[in-house]
Amino acid sequence: MSFVAEAVHLIKQLYAPINPSEVSPIEKRILELQHAHGWELANALLYNDDQNVRFTGCRTYQVAINDHGSSLDEAHLESLLTKLLDWFMRCVEANDSPLVLRKLCSTLVTYFMLPNATWTTAIRHIICCLQSRQALPKQMLERCPPTKDLLQLLRPAQLQLLLIFVTDLAVDAARIDHTQQSDATHQRIGTNLDDALTIIEYNLDGAAEQTADSLSDTLKCYGAWLTYGRQEHAISSEEMQKLRHTFGKVIQCLAFEELFESVAEFLIEQFSGGETFLSETETREFAALLAGPWAQNLMSRLETDADYEAMAFAQLVLSFGETSARFIFKDLNYYAHIMEMAHRITRTQDVNEIDQALSNLVVDYWETMTSMADSIDRVDGGLRLIGTDWMHAIMELCFAIILPTDDNGEFKTYKHDDLITDFRYRVRDVILDSFSRFGVVVLTKLITMAIECFNVEKPPHCWPMIESIFYCLNGMPESLDTSGQEDIIVSQLFTSQIYKDLVDFRKPIPTKLRRSAILLIGEFDQFFNRHPDFLINGIETLFSCLRFPLFSEDAARAILGLCDLNREALVPKLDAFVNITAKFFESGVGDAKARENICGSLAAIIQAIEDEAERMTAITKLIVFVNDDYKARATALMASGDTEGLQELKIQTLAQLKSIGDQSRDPQETSIDLTAPNEIANDELWSTCHNLIISLLSSIIGDSMNDPQIFPLVCEVLEMGYKERIAGAFVFAPEVTVTLLTTTDISNPRIDAAIRTANTFISSNNSKPGRIDAFLPQILPWICRLVVLATGQAAPNAPPSTPDSDFVYNVIDFLSRMIPKHLTYFNPVPPAAVNTLFSLTLHALGSPETLPKRAAAGLWTDLLSLPVSSPSLPLLTHLLGTLGPQLVHTLIFSFGGHASRSQLDWLSEPYRKLVARGAQLGVPWKQWTELALADSRFGYAGREGRVPGLEKQQFVKKVENLRGDRKTKEVIKEFWLGCRGISAGYG
Repeated sequence: MSFVAEAVHLIKQLYAPINPSEVSPIEKRILELQHAHGWELANALLYNDDQNVRFTGCRTYQVAINDHGSSLDEAHLESLLTKLLDWFMRCVEANDSPLVLRKLCSTLVTYFMLPNATWTTAIRHIICCLQSRQALPKQMLERCPPTKDLLQLLRPAQLQLLLIFVTDLAVDAARIDHTQQSDATHQRIGTNLDDALTIIEYNLDGAAEQTADSLSDTLKCYGAWLTYGRQEHAISSEEMQKLRHTFGKVIQCLAFEELFESVAEFLIEQFSGGETFLSETETREFAALLAGPWAQNLMSRLETDADYEAMAFAQLVLSFGETSARFIFKDLNYYAHIMEMAHRITRTQDVNEIDQALSNLVVDYWETMTSMADSIDRVDGGLRLIGTDWMHAIMELCFAIILPTDDNGEFKTYKHDDLITDFRYRVRDVILDSFSRFGVVVLTKLITMAIECFNVEKPPHCWPMIESIFYCLNGMPESLDTSGQEDIIVSQLFTSQIYKDLVDFRKPIPTKLRRSAILLIGEFDQFFNRHPDFLINGIETLFSCLRFPLFSEDAARAILGLCDLNREALVPKLDAFVNITAKFFESGVGDAKARENICGSLAAIIQAIEDEAERMTAITKLIVFVNDDYKARATALMASGDTEGLQELKIQTLAQLKSIGDQSRDPQETSIDLTAPNEIANDELWSTCHNLIISLLSSIIGDSMNDPQIFPLVCEVLEMGYKERIAGAFVFAPEVTVTLLTTTDISNPRIDAAIRTANTFISSNNSKPGRIDAFLPQILPWICRLVVLATGQAAPNAPPSTPDSDFVYNVIDFLSRMIPKHLTYFNPVPPAAVNTLFSLTLHALGSPETLPKRAAAGLWTDLLSLPVSSPSLPLLTHLLGTLGPQLVHTLIFSFGGHASRSQLDWLSEPYRKLVARGAQLGVPWKQWTELALADSRFGYAGREGRVPGLEKQQFVKKVENLRGDRKTKEVIKEFWLGCRGISAGYG
């Protein structure tokens, strides 16, 4: 079977009903034939009777042009163009299928885009061919009439095909990057601009006789040339002026009712693109057009039926207003009708019937208007916007995001959740952003609206609007400052009858609204901080909400924020809050997060108690709540056999302890220091509290020592005490940590958490020799034992294993914290165990994991930087004697291309240190380097053994001459490039 017959068979098979799994192999084979027999196959396929085969013939021409077009000389290029135009005209005259004709247009564009093509006046050439109904040579074009006269002689189908070619030309042009080769192509594209605009304007001038579809194609073509023009030319350039001139003809087409949708859609897209093509005069003319009777008719339809045309008109008004904002602000009186229409459009918005395109434009419009006020004179347009338009818009936007309610007064679960959520969020966002520009008037407007709505509409009719306002208010406090004016208006809200009703659980209030009211207290925490008289009432209100399951989590979160910010002021109320908390725990009401936040809230107040004994008593009482609650619930869960519930309870209880520990720290404490002498001197006072927590932790750990969720949380609870500088509830004796860690074995899936805790523990006690001496001799053997087990060296014949990267990183981190003060603790450790421990670092150094790799490089750099007088020098000597060759081998292989380029800076450091101190340490670094380079496996993947021996020798010589100087890094990088084959001479 010939390649043509095979291709035809495959193409027909591809377009017949086949198994989807067969498509890819067929397409792959067709592409192979196209690459192998491009020109010949393309011609043969275009002669076929099947349109799918002819379509593929066009594609084959494109493949061949892309493969070989750039290498053709001028004579072959001219011959190819003649052939393509001949096929184009044959298919046009034969009335071939649109599928084939469109593909031929695309093929001609592919030819035009060749950087070496000389087809300058492509559009005019196509027009002349279409008019003469044959493929004409370039030389004949000068004899043809002007382009505009030729267009009048073309049939509608020919004009449509011409438009496809012109559109494709602009679309493909916009995809071409600027290079030295493509500059000539861009010049040829520019030469065709006049002909392209002549065609577009010819169609626009005859818009009255066109269908909506044909006009849409014309506008698509114009849009493609605008996109290209924006990319290539400055707005003031001659080319852009030509494109702008045509824009006016598009606007004139709005007069034709049957074409309105197509024109409006195009204008919306262009106005939404940012920079407008309209001058100030043209902007005024377009604004005047929008004041006509037809515009008012569409506005009325929007407010009643909201049909598609009316919706499109609304989008047109908003997009025009947004892009013309700078002109509108110059003369607000002239453009008052635009602003008024924007208000009317905003008032039509309803979350029940949301249209995403229009709702987004509504928000975009007001966002632009409010942001423009920053750059204008507030005495002129800005002041008016503050006083009237934006204040009205705030009310309209709040109405727009009102949620519907059911017969019981509760808010419905609305349709299209994501659309409504996004719209409400954007409305709130634009209102909150305006606060930074207009100040307290925005806050005043929202709160006044809520109070007036309550007084006028009366409950329950007022609740939907008030929920909408509160939704916007809930983000406002982030913008509040200490201005007295702002506090006055906020105090009016919290003293109003509306707020009293919202937090009165005897009154029927929609759940969503009551939640907003509760959250509002927490959001205005800075206000309550400045006003203690409001603070007590606010926090008592929140505590009263705890007994209601639907609101306990929100209330507890707000309580935590207020307690954290007002610790000292709330100490007198602690006993009352503790009693409420006791009832809260006993009731079983509230979820885990609520309990966690309440624990943290009380701990924050307790931290502010000055007397240590009183503070200890209070915190112990809180721990008792947690302990008793855990035991009671755990007993019930164990009795019912609910193991999942018991695990969840343990996690929740640990979270409560952690919340207490976090909030027990002094918020003013910015540094962590456990080194000051005699700071932690009152451990006995806290012994009862410590024993209680340790007992609780023991109960929780129980048979959950290896639970991957519970164990890390236990470690975090222990670590909280490391952050304290004075005695406290979580500052345990070192034995507590040491005992827990050393009883944890390699079977624990989160053993990395245990090692991380050990690392933190070492750092927190670095300056306490007594403590270090007590526990480090226990922790170090434990680490060694873990590494032996993790690497599979515990059993004589066990195969080696690779620990996970978290484990490796934390072991390396442990070793790094031993430098330089604690390395002498390795002296009693058996040499084999030491070798196993540090061999793990070499494994990390050669691994693909960046974090442990970098940690290992840092560790060896620190080791090789130890002074000669260091008592740890014998350890370094031992390590270099046993692991030195492997260390250099790993590093040299990294320099040979195995590492990434970004890693070379820190991988070169330990090697540089070794070279610099080689003689001093008595190590043959050069010999080790040469052995590594001589390894047959040396080199980047696929280039092993291809680095010339001379290049290796030069590398060693350069390193030797530099003697560890910082320039060694540059030598290593140059060597790496060569090994990767990026520079000449290395493969």
